[in-house]
Amino acid sequence: QPFRSIAKGLSSMGAGDTLYIRGGTYNERINSNSQTIPTGNSWTDAPIISGYPGETAVLAVGGAGELINLPHAYIKYVSFENLVLDGLTTIDNVISLGSSGAHHVRFKNCEVKNAGHIGVFFHGSFNIFTGGQVHHIGNVSLYPRPSNRHYGFYVGGSDNLIENARIHHTNDYGIHNYHGITLSS
Repeated sequence: QPFRSIAKGLSSMGAGDTLYIRGGTYNERINSNSQTIPTGNSWTDAPIISGYPGETAVLAVGGAGELINLPHAYIKYVSFENLVLDGLTTIDNVISLGSSGAHHVRFKNCEVKNAGHIGVFFHGSFNIFTGGQVHHIGNVSLYPRPSNRHYGFYVGGSDNLIENARIHHTNDYGIHNYHGITLSS
């Protein structure tokens, strides 16, 4: 039987499982601050959250924080595939990964669009964005410039991979690779 929400589907998953999201628009976020995210131990048993083959599954939540927010260190080896992630121009970052250590998260053939601030923010390391596109990034009325910048990708971690992605219509850089260090005496 199909579930009525993505959150319910995620709560039923384990390593090696696939959650197919049927075509349509879903007013839901995936946020590890409010739900447990399924994980694997390697790419061979990574749980997959995917749009149903041949259908268009759209996550779109206006006026909220990130659509996909995965900060926690327990999150590893999970794959998001064939999804449209629509920030509706009012959202901060569409995807935020690894601010507290999440790693080895893959986005495959996903479309990220209409971010208020940043399309994909890789805080953590060993994440992958392959195929797909990131576009229409930056809402200057919500995040005025020059103090705020609007990037397709903001990469703060190490060993992240962005490949075969089309990046267009961003107010600033397509990819901003940042590595800051703090020195103490």
